[in-house]
Amino acid sequence: MAAASARHLHVVDAEPGERLDGCPACTELEAKLRQAEKRVRGLDLRIANLQADRLEKCLGSPYRAQVEALHACWKAGTGRRRDLDFHDREAIELCIRKLGFVRCLEVLAAAAYDPYQRELKNGKRKRYTEIRTLFGKGTSAADDFAEHAPTGWQPNPERIAKLAGESEEKVREWLAVSENGSRVEKAEKQSAPASED
Repeated sequence: MAAASARHLHVVDAEPGERLDGCPACTELEAKLRQAEKRVRGLDLRIANLQADRLEKCLGSPYRAQVEALHACWKAGTGRRRDLDFHDREAIELCIRKLGFVRCLEVLAAAAYDPYQRELKNGKRKRYTEIRTLFGKGTSAADDFAEHAPTGWQPNPERIAKLAGESEEKVREWLAVSENGSRVEKAEKQSAPASED
């Protein structure tokens, strides 16, 4: 651009006084820039491949159907429409494995019925019902959200099956497996009468 605006100005070598076609420092910088761009493209490709590998691992998970069912319930309960990425899938799968399917449904019930809200400076209220807020901060945060589920709330297998596009028997199986887990055992231990000695 500078050569076009001032055609009479040229780069001249200091020693012999000969006119040069281009700036030597500029060509060196352009070569470095090309190398850096090539490296960035290579790193972008590597990141994309790693993300695709993680997504493929999530999609091949035995918990995939349960993750999809929870996502469908979340969309119906909160009115949000965002698709899941592999971070969300991994976080939800972790919560299913650690807390159980029923407890994860309680998290979603809490998000639908009693979400954490905060009033902003402009007077609007912000609802914290994002999937990353509910499940992405670990199982302790999800467990805290589940405590806000309505008292006596029970999952409806027919509605879950309809939302998830799964058979009702499959959903009942997930609920039974989750119910036979540690949550029910703890409740039975608490309700069992103490033996008198």
